[in-house]
Amino acid sequence: RGKFGIVRACTEKSTGVEYAAKMIKTKVSDRTTVLQEIDIMNQLHHPKLVFLHDAYQTDEYVVMIMEVLRGGELLDRLIKRETLLEVEVIYYMQQVLQGLKFMHDSNILHLDLKPENLMLFEKDYDDIKLIDFGMARKFQAQDSLKVLFGTPEFVAPEVVSYEKISPATDMWYLLPVLCIRLSGLSPFMGDNDHDTLSNVTACNWDFDDDIFDDISAEAKSFISSLLRRDPKYDYGLMD
Repeated sequence: RGKFGIVRACTEKSTGVEYAAKMIKTKVSDRTTVLQEIDIMNQLHHPKLVFLHDAYQTDEYVVMIMEVLRGGELLDRLIKRETLLEVEVIYYMQQVLQGLKFMHDSNILHLDLKPENLMLFEKDYDDIKLIDFGMARKFQAQDSLKVLFGTPEFVAPEVVSYEKISPATDMWYLLPVLCIRLSGLSPFMGDNDHDTLSNVTACNWDFDDDIFDDISAEAKSFISSLLRRDPKYDYGLMD
């Protein structure tokens, strides 16, 4: 059972292929958000993005038939590890960036990048996929797209202040994700949501904690580049 629906295993009779059926209970008159997510997923065919095979509606449910991801959340695997090498973190983040770049090239923003939305394809493999496009939005460079939603710990400053968003907004989301991977620390987490959002808007964060002493200059440079509230960005870790 997920946050916004029930997920059940299913098998396509004609092929024998197994899928995951996400069943979202909703009134017919209140399905705009779910149908928008389906429309966006139909445009996102990439190895690092979960694949939507089919979708249909009943009077009670919208059902999304997606590929099965058997590996669980990446965060759960990392929590079980006593140590994690920086090169491993970079490998995971490269995969995230590959999926993110494809989305941005398709004029789509994810807007909900967080550890829970990074899933392993199989238990014994390191391949990951981005999931959950419920907050994703289409965009054009000339648009003044603004949103006011997100997880306080990961949300970008321009979302908090209700300013124009861009692909740089998604890049900001990578900052806390990357810091958690490298250090175990969530950079903007406060005692409550208000404190957390204040830390985000003030960019109240640095490398002073001793745990960052063993992190390479290259990783610190990439993290620092994510702090810019500027639509000019790159996908440096992909190199």
